[in-house]
Amino acid sequence: KGEEIKDASLEILDEVIQNTRRITHDLLPPVLEKFGFPAAAEDLIEKVSGSTSIKMSCHLNQEQRLNNVREVALYRILQELINNSLKHAAPNEILIADAWQPGGYFFTYSDDGKGFVLNESEAAGLGLRNIESRVTVLNGELKWTTSPGAGLEVNIYLPL
Repeated sequence: KGEEIKDASLEILDEVIQNTRRITHDLLPPVLEKFGFPAAAEDLIEKVSGSTSIKMSCHLNQEQRLNNVREVALYRILQELINNSLKHAAPNEILIADAWQPGGYFFTYSDDGKGFVLNESEAAGLGLRNIESRVTVLNGELKWTTSPGAGLEVNIYLPL
């Protein structure tokens, strides 16, 4: 009996350790710290594409980097946008792109999903408010373009 309890306890402990590693990796993947937002975004898209039939395109500049705080915030925003698309929008395609301009960085996320009315309850959702808060903390600008049946486009501008 004592050996069974020991074995069961070790199994539970091993599962807790694996879950903790997975959560930690999801929150701050090593590729984000080491190679930056574009590489981490491509890695995330690759993982998501492997588990869904949605066509995902990523066109991010690998040559330039934002500071760590901005990269982590953008990564969290991207996670939230992808999660919302998968959960609510039923898109066939998701596109992610960026552009560097003198004095600013532009990030665009779009899907061809269901879209929604911004003034309705979905706009008050915690995920969308979190995105708005993250952009505000970065002194950025955020523009949502969506309507029922027209998908979603999110444009973020961060001054440099």
